[in-house]
Amino acid sequence: MQLALVLRRALFNPTLGALVVFSLSPLLGIAGAGQAQDPPAKTYQPGFWQPQARFNPKKNLTVKIVNATDFSLDYDIVSDGSSSPQTLAAGQTGVLEDVGVDSYIMVYPGAGTSSSDNSPLKIRFTATVNPGSQNIPDDNVAVITVTSANSEVSPQFLGHRTMNFQRTGAIYFY
Repeated sequence: MQLALVLRRALFNPTLGALVVFSLSPLLGIAGAGQAQDPPAKTYQPGFWQPQARFNPKKNLTVKIVNATDFSLDYDIVSDGSSSPQTLAAGQTGVLEDVGVDSYIMVYPGAGTSSSDNSPLKIRFTATVNPGSQNIPDDNVAVITVTSANSEVSPQFLGHRTMNFQRTGAIYFY
């Protein structure tokens, strides 16, 4: 009898109605609060606002920068207050140990490097964190491969220059 009275009142009060339906949902066979969808929803849209990779922010992070261009690159961690860029010759790999969370690493074409038509050189980053392992790996090594992007078909792509390693474990490129 009491349940009938509560249900009748719930019909005329939206707030009470939602509370009653949520509370009684297991008894009524209605799904309650759902869990996050995995894989992502069909409305997922890739873009620069999505992390490019993830690392474990609770462990020390090693970043390997692979220069897959045919020109030298300069790189530096700009968020630690130092200003000592390192040069990475074409085809070489640089290693940064114990990169902190909330770090920014800048990469740009080396001094004196220019394109054949004197336009700004565009570079593109791609990231993998321990290829072949799960989303959050045990050894926490981010491999950033830098390639030339001057032949990009899309004129909207202006090139990457900065990597951002956030305290959430997300890696973003700008």
